[in-house]
Amino acid sequence: IKYGRICPNKTLEYIDRVIYILKELNALKLKYVPEIIIIEKLAVISDTITKVMNFVLSDEIVKPDFDEYLATLSAKNADASRIQVLLIPYIFERRLTEARKTIIELFEEKNTDLTSTEKEILENLSHSFASVFEIRRVLSNGFELYNLVNEKMYKVLSLVKMNNFRGVTPGQFALCRIFPMNQEFYLLE
Repeated sequence: IKYGRICPNKTLEYIDRVIYILKELNALKLKYVPEIIIIEKLAVISDTITKVMNFVLSDEIVKPDFDEYLATLSAKNADASRIQVLLIPYIFERRLTEARKTIIELFEEKNTDLTSTEKEILENLSHSFASVFEIRRVLSNGFELYNLVNEKMYKVLSLVKMNNFRGVTPGQFALCRIFPMNQEFYLLE
C-alpha cells in the first residue's frame, strides 16, 4: 500500500517480479553454498593437518624423536611419500615429554596464533581412531564403511580426491583412521 501511493500499478508489478526473481536466485545460490562450504572445510582440515606435519619435521623437540621413530622402522632414508604415510600414525599415537603430551598438544602450545576453526579441527583430530573397516559403498566424495570392531556404520568423507582410490570396491577391507567433526566423519588414512 505504501508503494501504491508513490508508484503506478505497472511499477508495483515490476517490483513484485524483481522480488520474485531475487528470491529464486537466492534459492539457487543456497543450493550451491553447502558444496562450497564442504570444499572450504576440506581445505582448512587439510591445511591444518599439513601444518602439524610440518611441525613434526621442524620442531626442535619433535623432529629428533621422529627421526628415531623412522630409524626403528628402517625408514631413515625413505622418500617424501613414505614419510608422509608414517607421519599420520606418529602424530596420533606418539606421546612426548615427561608430561606425555600428544603431538597435537605440543603443536597447540607452540602455535598460539591458531584460528578458532583450526583449534576446533585439532580438538576433533584428537578424537580420531583407527580400525578395520569393510567398504560397503563407494560414494562420490567418500565411503560408507562398516567397522568390524564396534559393528557400526560410518559415512566417511575423503580429504583427497576420490580418483586416488581407484580400484577400491565394496567388499574389500581397509585399515583406516577416521575422525569426527560436526556430525560427519573424515578419512585420514
